[in-house]
Amino acid sequence: MDIEPLRDLCLGVHPAVVEGAPFSDLGHPDIAFTIAGKIFANL
Repeated sequence: MDIEPLRDLCLGVHPAVVEGAPFSDLGHPDIAFTIAGKIFANL
């Protein structure tokens, strides 16, 4: 599955969306999208 369309959708929701990997230190390679520090999508 290609996540690029989902990534583009998440980043297009609002200008304040931030992409990051907040759980990488725990060994989870997931990408999370946040607004004001709140995760709204995790890929």
